[in-house]
Amino acid sequence: MNPRICLILFAITSILSCKKTPEIENAGLTGKWKLAAVLEGYLDGGGFQWTPVSNENSHTLTFSEEKNYVRKENRSGNFSEGKGAYTFQDMDMEIKSG
Repeated sequence: MNPRICLILFAITSILSCKKTPEIENAGLTGKWKLAAVLEGYLDGGGFQWTPVSNENSHTLTFSEEKNYVRKENRSGNFSEGKGAYTFQDMDMEIKSG
């Protein structure tokens, strides 16, 4: 087969086989965030693997558009909550607990 035809067929096949991935819209920081996993072993020299967080140790952070946040933690049945404010300056985030 002619090398030119092979190159053209390869180019057409390559172009047709590409798929455009859908864009993920950046929803920003506001909303409720839940801790889903932790990197085990960082402090104690362990296996450096992600481990899912159980419901008994769940943590959530809720950020509002008014630049406030609420932190809720459940550590084996010991519940705690904290509130505060946050600001952005350039690419830095400053958290002020209250």
